[in-house]
Amino acid sequence: MKHDQTLLDQLRNSPSQQARVLAGLLDALHWPGEGIQLRNALSGSPTAMDSADLLNSLRNLGYRWSVARLNDPANWTERAYPILVRQDEAGAPFQLVETAEQLREISTHSSGLLGYRFHFEPERAGEQRQWFQAQVMRFRRGIGELYAASLLLNLLALVLPFFIRAVYNLEIPGGQVGDLFLLLPFALLAVGLQIALTQWRQARLADYGAQLDLILATRVLGKLLRMRLPQLERYSPLALAGRLRGYQGLRTYVTGPLSLAALDLPFIVIYLAAIASMSVPLMGLTILMVVLCFGGVWAVASAGRAVQAPLSLNPSDLEPMLLDLVQNFDQVKAAGAERLWQQRLEAASADQAMQGIAGVRLQQLIGILTGEFSQLTGALVLAAGTALALAGDALELGTLIAAMFFVWRVFRPIQVAYQALSRWSLMQPTLEQLNRFMASSDVEPDSALTQHWLLPDPKGALAFKTVNLRLNAVQEAALSQMSFQIAAGSLAVLSGVEGAGSSSILKLIDGQIPAGSGVITLDGADLRQYPLAQLRQAIAYLPEQGVVFPGSLRENLLLANPLLSDAELEAGLRRMGVEELLDGAGLNRPVALRGSDGLLPHQVQAVAIARVLLTEPVVLLLDHPFRRLAAPNRVALLQELQNRRGRATTLVASDSPELLTIADQILILKEGSLAFSGTPAELLAAQQQAQAAMAQSRRQVS
Repeated sequence: MKHDQTLLDQLRNSPSQQARVLAGLLDALHWPGEGIQLRNALSGSPTAMDSADLLNSLRNLGYRWSVARLNDPANWTERAYPILVRQDEAGAPFQLVETAEQLREISTHSSGLLGYRFHFEPERAGEQRQWFQAQVMRFRRGIGELYAASLLLNLLALVLPFFIRAVYNLEIPGGQVGDLFLLLPFALLAVGLQIALTQWRQARLADYGAQLDLILATRVLGKLLRMRLPQLERYSPLALAGRLRGYQGLRTYVTGPLSLAALDLPFIVIYLAAIASMSVPLMGLTILMVVLCFGGVWAVASAGRAVQAPLSLNPSDLEPMLLDLVQNFDQVKAAGAERLWQQRLEAASADQAMQGIAGVRLQQLIGILTGEFSQLTGALVLAAGTALALAGDALELGTLIAAMFFVWRVFRPIQVAYQALSRWSLMQPTLEQLNRFMASSDVEPDSALTQHWLLPDPKGALAFKTVNLRLNAVQEAALSQMSFQIAAGSLAVLSGVEGAGSSSILKLIDGQIPAGSGVITLDGADLRQYPLAQLRQAIAYLPEQGVVFPGSLRENLLLANPLLSDAELEAGLRRMGVEELLDGAGLNRPVALRGSDGLLPHQVQAVAIARVLLTEPVVLLLDHPFRRLAAPNRVALLQELQNRRGRATTLVASDSPELLTIADQILILKEGSLAFSGTPAELLAAQQQAQAAMAQSRRQVS
């Protein structure tokens, strides 16, 4: 917590000019937030921020901005300040301006400045309903440029057919070979410009696709991370991975065939006009064939979707089966059931392939039909033109060749559009699912959003008041009429057989599950009255089986607090008795749960405990932390828990005899109820009293 309180000071004294600008702007805006919110919102390192990091940090804090050119500083009223100004170029650094005098001085030395005015925008519970469409429209300026390029591209495509028409109609009959060579460079230049524009358009589409991918990944993952734990537990890892792949496929669809069709389809009127300039009947024939093509393909597509619909009603079992195999692979190997599982996977894979093959066949059929319609129309145009010429119409060979070129140009975007539409039935559910997901409001509040905390920082006094908990409608109550109090700064131990309710108590305090009834208080205030970010700062929880994440030792420990120094990280490892991990590469050592970088089980548990201790919480919750520790690490943890007395409240679920002897309070649970609460001395006295009563009962019986 001390790091959060001094973060603003770190920004003020940072070697990074943009970090100092951020601190100055927050001071000028009278930012009312808390240190943990700034830490969660910070983009980049406090010592190496750029202008993009500055804007991202402000956005995470809940600030939005409007941008305007500083053509006349006098138009900016006093109410507009503070503002940030910078040159109108990507990556240019910001300057903080708090008065009109500062702005006039900067304007005299610089031109082409942009001014950024900031305002706070409270968090919206859910995104707009058409979220994905809104993200695509963020590129509307670029979309306009793409349409302008497409217009020029289609105009340039007129040059080559008209050049061929001129060659056959004028140059060859007139024997004007010199004029032919004069026109040839213009035709070659048009073809070269077409190639360059096509490459530019594809590069821009790829660039927008990459940006859309980044937006999808960051926003969707951010939404997933803010889902409440019971909701998140309903999704399997494979289901989440499949959903993310589906969203990426949506991006590929939008920036691929759909965008190409949308960019070129409006300009087929250019080619129809070109045909009409040569022969109106040929244009009418082309339009007729386009209408027939639309009708025929629509009928085929409708029939194909009707055949495909029943298949989609029976989802494949492949995904849950793969998840079961991954989770139980050791048991499958031990039972020698590999061949059985392979047969089951083959059958499920075949079912999934059959469900998708109808859609693939439909796409192929539509592609074939539109291609054949294009060729048929070209042949009909040629035949009709020949008939018109024989009937006395002034149609020449060059005109017919040019008309065929334009016919193929008309049908090419139509073919791409039908390919896009044939995939729409597959993409539409994904689009609707994404929009529903992003519009959902049932998520945890953003821990980085600026919010003033009404309640003071807690000291750690906990109390349960007749708390009841039932995990589901089938099982018995996990907790029944649970009531107890734990003093701030004390070391309390939850003891009982497996399933007695100790883990449920820890999860209730951590907010992972809600109580069925009753009240849980922290410093006398209902836990539900605290903002989530304030609770996350005050409470740290470690499940029974700690984990490390692929990466370096430093990266794993910095998850506790990204502002900790290497010396503090190393001290945390030494306190847990795993200083041997610092040998060799030190904090740069790669770690993992398995493989060549895998740690031993007791080392994984010790690193996980060290990480949670580095958060310096007010309330520390540990679920059976001693079970996977080696003897030296157990001693180290006992010493650490003793050292925390008076500084923080520690609640440990454990049956460790060493821990029970040093505890300030012992709570013994039995079948979800509290059987005893008191000090170790009181527990010993109660046990002696029970033994004496039992001995007296035996004497009376004898």
